[in-house]
Amino acid sequence: MFRKLFFIILFFSFEKVSSQVLIVADINGKKIESCDIYFYENENLVFSSFTDSNGFLDVSNLQMDKEYLCIAKHIGYFMHEKNVKLSDTNFIYLREKNYELQQAVVTGQIFESDISQSFHRINLINKHKIERLAAVNLSDVVKMDASLSLNNDNILGSSLSIQGLSGQNIKILIDNVPVIGRLGGNIDLGHINLSNIERIEIVEGPLSVNYGTDALAGTINLISSKTLTQNQSLKLSSYYESVGKYNITSNYKKKIGINNFSILVGRNYFDGWSKSEKFTFIPRKNIADSSRYQQWNPKEQYFITFNDFVKLGSVNMTIKNSFFFEEITNKGYPRQPYYINAFDDFYKTWRNSTSLNFDILNDDNKSNFLVSYDTYKRRKNTFFVDLTTLNQRIVNDQSMQDTIGFSNFFNRASIASKKNKNFKYEIGYNLNMEVASGRRITGGEKNLSDFAFFSNLDINVKDYLRIKPGIRYSYNSKYDVPLIPSINLLSEINDVKLRLSLAKGFRSPTLKELYFEFVDINHNIIGNQNLESEISDHISYEMSKNINNNSANTTVSIFTYYNDIKNLITLAENGNLYTYVNIGRYKTRGGSFKLNFKKDLLTIDNKLNISGINSSVDANDTYYYSVDNSSFVTFFSEMIDSEVVLSFSLRGKSKFLTLNSDDEIVENKRDPYQLLDLSFSKKYYGNKLKINLGFKNLLNVTDVGMSNNSQGFHQQSESMSISYGRSFFVSLNYRVL
Repeated sequence: MFRKLFFIILFFSFEKVSSQVLIVADINGKKIESCDIYFYENENLVFSSFTDSNGFLDVSNLQMDKEYLCIAKHIGYFMHEKNVKLSDTNFIYLREKNYELQQAVVTGQIFESDISQSFHRINLINKHKIERLAAVNLSDVVKMDASLSLNNDNILGSSLSIQGLSGQNIKILIDNVPVIGRLGGNIDLGHINLSNIERIEIVEGPLSVNYGTDALAGTINLISSKTLTQNQSLKLSSYYESVGKYNITSNYKKKIGINNFSILVGRNYFDGWSKSEKFTFIPRKNIADSSRYQQWNPKEQYFITFNDFVKLGSVNMTIKNSFFFEEITNKGYPRQPYYINAFDDFYKTWRNSTSLNFDILNDDNKSNFLVSYDTYKRRKNTFFVDLTTLNQRIVNDQSMQDTIGFSNFFNRASIASKKNKNFKYEIGYNLNMEVASGRRITGGEKNLSDFAFFSNLDINVKDYLRIKPGIRYSYNSKYDVPLIPSINLLSEINDVKLRLSLAKGFRSPTLKELYFEFVDINHNIIGNQNLESEISDHISYEMSKNINNNSANTTVSIFTYYNDIKNLITLAENGNLYTYVNIGRYKTRGGSFKLNFKKDLLTIDNKLNISGINSSVDANDTYYYSVDNSSFVTFFSEMIDSEVVLSFSLRGKSKFLTLNSDDEIVENKRDPYQLLDLSFSKKYYGNKLKINLGFKNLLNVTDVGMSNNSQGFHQQSESMSISYGRSFFVSLNYRVL
């Protein structure tokens, strides 16, 4: 099967051409204008010229099938030289200089700025990287990064940790709007589709001054694509993976006057996976035998997003509404003694987000007003299924049925100025009102609100030193919130960048931690209305250097951090009762070494990350360290006119705290494992069609050993699910208009 796929890759790697021209483009397919081209024969210059506005150069005056030394030069790209034998059509591909450094970022910034000028350590993932990784949702992007740790749960979904902190301590935003709906303290990253995402900005460390509670360990901000370069466009995308994934998406955009309308509609389907199942191109159902239970549950998602972006002079307005639905089917084992019936669980999730955003921009000032309303509902139903007649009826046991919902009103406004080149400021406020409802919430419904003022300064002390102090004052409807300060320094001396961050973090208990009640024959979990807020101290330091020459670019960085959380909220046992309590301190420390190397059409990204945790749950006051490494190698092959991407992740032994499906926090130890992906991508028909195909999980890692300290009715886990085994995928993106 995989041998056949290899020949398919070779087949798609060649494209028929028909004219004697030289075409100069970057590796994304963008044609390069005014590129100087030189042809040498035996060290003698025989022809020189430059490309036209379409990146074309007529070379019909040179002899075909004769070898020349071709040199291409452009001020914005690395020089490229190669020996060529001219044919009908010839391609030269250039790599842009300092491509990553030229990317603009907004998360945690007073004004949009180049990533190189950001006070914060930001991991920027642009649209091109999302596409070449064949990423469908946010979990596909972060799973390989050594500084991010991803865990999977068949029911709760995927969860993320940064700097040894996870769950409630990570803020996830889409266009600056907070994502709500946490299970086990985590946002399921599989719910966050990337079809219309232009870039992802990941900030490590607290941004509590800017974004308040939850932004203690890190902040992830997904920025949507808004503007159009033409009057209308229609893009169709499909994705197939051999483990039973079948996705299709359409994205239509239209300019009408000053309005840029877009509508995104899609469906993602996964038919489930188990180690014993046989490969099929078309999904099939297993009804009445033991194989109906699957290690990875079937999942179906539907989503639609409507967006209107209006630009009128200095005013930008965005109206956005998005809807998401997911159904997970958890088929039970046939029951003894006759194996003719089973209990099946169905988990349905609804998300809806509506937002309005105003930006008023000019040369020296910026004003922003954002308001949003989000809802989240998750329903569990258990059915008794007769496997002989396929009839099913809902179980008449309230403990096996559940619905929980959250709603959130969010409002944020700010003004900023940079009239003085050495002094910038930002002041603003945000209002957050959350409501939780459901049978397992005390009283059926509870609410919590927070109102805060925040301010940041950007002071240019010297040509080589900038300082960014910030402060946040909050009023919480239930808790006294201390002043939250931060200070960031950015210095550049002799091409060496230094970043220093000192910050306070804050997290108030969630409505679920305060008011959750889950009492049945197997559970006795009660919320605690006397919980105190978590408060943290953070310090981090980064040193980086960029080395440029005519043919290569190298960036190296060393990063260290330390977090100290007081009043960590966890679930503790008191007799036969489990309740949320503050247990004391939770400390993490570590660092990373990052190397980015670019030469011609080759890019190598390598990150070595070391993280240690010290928890009050552990009786020994010691740090437990884990070592992770990730490597991304990207090479554009001119021979097959395709981009090749190799992704490798080495995960060392780790120790961490997680919430299990019964909402109990347990201390886990996980064995090491490795992941390896390989993909090929190529564009056709003037970049209208892009084909991306390859292999995922080539090392076929499915489970790794894991143990925890659970006691009582909570059983220890012997393994953790990592992936659904080796697979191959094909992704097609076609721009119709």
